[in-house]
Amino acid sequence: SDCNPVLSVTNADDPTQHYAAWSRDLHGDVCTKPITLIGDRIWVAVSAHPDNNTSAPALWAYPADGSKMTKETHQPLVMVPSPDDDPIALIGDQDGLWMLAGNGYLYQFDPQTGSLLNSLDLVGANQNTFAANLALDDNDLWVLMAQELLRIHMR
Repeated sequence: SDCNPVLSVTNADDPTQHYAAWSRDLHGDVCTKPITLIGDRIWVAVSAHPDNNTSAPALWAYPADGSKMTKETHQPLVMVPSPDDDPIALIGDQDGLWMLAGNGYLYQFDPQTGSLLNSLDLVGANQNTFAANLALDDNDLWVLMAQELLRIHMR
């Protein structure tokens, strides 16, 4: 199936004032792309660069308040390559942006620069399990797997 994801910027005071920040036909089977808000940035996992139709996976950060984004200029503040082309979930806080990937890895990125900080193989040799989702509380990162719930104590 084809997928045409759109990130729209909308004026909360006048919702009729909106525009698509980007729109790409990804020609893929998965239409949803993970998105999360961390401080002053909205991070999105994408499969195409805004200037062309390449399929290089990436993480983009946009200003959370929509500043610096107009119909003419809507480039991300940060664009970094993704270590996996099948992002399942994004979540984060001031300590990190976490991406759960289809390859069974959990990646930690710097929440401001997008630099890769750490990675963890969650499935190891057991390729029959898969990762499904992430949650975060004040002390722990929670990873939902096919048959278990992992708790990663961070503080």
